[in-house]
Amino acid sequence: MSITTLNSIRACAAPRADGIVRCRLNAINGAYCTAHAECGKTAPAPDVILFKARVNPKWIERFEEAGVRWQVRNDAALQERHAQMAETEHRQPNAVREERADSGTPVFGKDGAKSVSVETVKDELLGAGYCITDIHLYRRPSDQQMATIEVVMSTKPTEYTPPQTETQETVWKLIEKTSWEAAHVWANGKNSAGMIVHTINLCHRLPDAKPECTLTFAGGLWDLV
Repeated sequence: MSITTLNSIRACAAPRADGIVRCRLNAINGAYCTAHAECGKTAPAPDVILFKARVNPKWIERFEEAGVRWQVRNDAALQERHAQMAETEHRQPNAVREERADSGTPVFGKDGAKSVSVETVKDELLGAGYCITDIHLYRRPSDQQMATIEVVMSTKPTEYTPPQTETQETVWKLIEKTSWEAAHVWANGKNSAGMIVHTINLCHRLPDAKPECTLTFAGGLWDLV
């Protein structure tokens, strides 16, 4: 399958009957799947957006020097919560990824968008009323060398103090000024706090490659241009 073909995949823009969770079927000849061809509605925009990217020791050191904090998380408990959410929404937790439990919709299919830039997304989100509310690093117990940088953007107040401007610039330098081999965008339903959360997982930074497309917010539906 070519990159162009992969980047043509879009999830149906319609919500399911609950009006919140986005349809998992692929759109056909437009924004909707066959079942929602006459729907006319679109899934709601997220309250919170999580940008995640795996980083090597060099970038970890830069982020630590910039003041990025570490977060400790229980991955097993997180997977259990995701599985419970999926069951509540009458979805198979491992229907998309056998190794991870998911309750949301993969916007660009299970393989994600390929050869993609996110250079314009932050400005789009700032213009839409989102702001950066937290930046942190975390590490899975099985990997003590690499880590994940996570940037949280939200329209809602949070318990965290927004990171310093210099810290934000250091992190976005990594995220924006490059091509990513893949971007996996997940449109999830409501979490335990009642907020709709979307996640953008950025995989394999390719600093010397020219991206084929750019991720755009598209009012919370996400698209490629």
